[in-house]
Amino acid sequence: MRFLFAAREEGGIALITALLSLLVLSTLTASFVLVSQTEIWSTSNYKTVTQSRYLAEAGAERTLEWLRRTYVAPSATYTAGTDGALAYNSNPVQLSAMDGYTSNFPSSTMTDSFYSTLHNQTVSATGISGTYSSRALLLDERTTTSFGGTPGSSQMWRIISQGNIAGVRNAVVEVQEIIERRGVPVFNYGLYATGTVCDVIKFSGGDGITYGIVDSWDSSHGTYTATKQLTDGDIGANGGVSLSSSGTIWGTLSTPMADQTTHTCSNTAPNALELSGTGVVKETEIKLGAPLTFENPAPITPAPPTTDLTISSACDTTSGCTVIDATAKIWSLAPGTYGNIKMSGGTLIFNAGTYNINGITQFSGGSTLQIDSGPVRVNVQGTGSNTPLSMSGGSIANTTGLPSNLAIVYGGSGAITLSGASGSYLGLYAPNAALTISGNGDIYGGIITKTLVATGGSSIHFDGALRNTFTLTFTWKPISISRSKY
Repeated sequence: MRFLFAAREEGGIALITALLSLLVLSTLTASFVLVSQTEIWSTSNYKTVTQSRYLAEAGAERTLEWLRRTYVAPSATYTAGTDGALAYNSNPVQLSAMDGYTSNFPSSTMTDSFYSTLHNQTVSATGISGTYSSRALLLDERTTTSFGGTPGSSQMWRIISQGNIAGVRNAVVEVQEIIERRGVPVFNYGLYATGTVCDVIKFSGGDGITYGIVDSWDSSHGTYTATKQLTDGDIGANGGVSLSSSGTIWGTLSTPMADQTTHTCSNTAPNALELSGTGVVKETEIKLGAPLTFENPAPITPAPPTTDLTISSACDTTSGCTVIDATAKIWSLAPGTYGNIKMSGGTLIFNAGTYNINGITQFSGGSTLQIDSGPVRVNVQGTGSNTPLSMSGGSIANTTGLPSNLAIVYGGSGAITLSGASGSYLGLYAPNAALTISGNGDIYGGIITKTLVATGGSSIHFDGALRNTFTLTFTWKPISISRSKY
């Protein structure tokens, strides 16, 4: 009987052991199921987040493409805003195709096009069931003039694009890109000559020790007197430079010449610099890797006439010409197309706008070309004239004191003569022309010509602000990118 009772007591332990084993196995099974489910959800999340990121990046790229192909900058005045963006009507300048954000932009054509192109768009032929939308904030804008092409604006935008995968577990990824359309400055130097032989830049007879034949200032910060610097008065040439008398270059000299030493120049093997007297380059000489090239200005269309426009007591019955003061010999010429302008004494006023002329072939007797407002752009054709800009007996008076308000553009290979032009504020772009400055004529701004001869103490005061005014504008490009998920 004692053994029978013992067997019965041990039978309960087997049941408990079996139940515990079943519990352990169930727990392990549940754990495996949970881990497997977590892996499935994790893989699914990774997939949807990746797809959302791709959608957001597609939206950013599509926005960039829209700016490149469709966007036209309207004429508008912006003010400083918040969050780094410019403001229009006291709110950030924005183009929006994203729900919850409203466009604030001065062109309804652009806002409508942006919205229709970028609101809740899908990426076809990918199998991704999601959409992207974007918006863009204008961070910076500067109006620029391209001497070789058309005027434009240098801008910087922040693109914000969202990719959205809808479903049980939504995935939204935001991509931000900073993009810009910047131009290469036309005037990186106070003076650059494109000629490749000796003496493509030649200075002589200057008061260089006191004022400098080439120095610099910045019209965006004040007048020449207030911002003058005896540094940064850089010049450059594809050929050799000659300094005589007391001529001083207060900045650097850049040339691609293999021979960077200073000695007498030979056209068969030109060197960078030839000095005589007390001429000096104050800063270093820089060897360029290759000659610099400058694009030719676009031809004037339609071409201006080659007939003479002689302005004397009257306006020669020319449309656009107005007599301001016949006694004082003051005339005004409206923006437009003209032939060869000739004057002998008096003042001719150019107003803001574009002047397409064949040339100024006679400007004698102390005649003055006066700029009262700007910007003024003078495009010169030069047909039939070896000296399309002959101002040896006159001067240029830009009363605004801003070189950016007078741009003279000439693509031909004729000669340009200036003398007695003290106080001429301008940007001269004539990469194929021969320029002569004489009579102690000071140029405030920047010059690009094929050759330059400056005599009689003529000086060039480089306006650094021209770097941001006259550019060769290129396409949009991204400069930074960031991503966030939520």
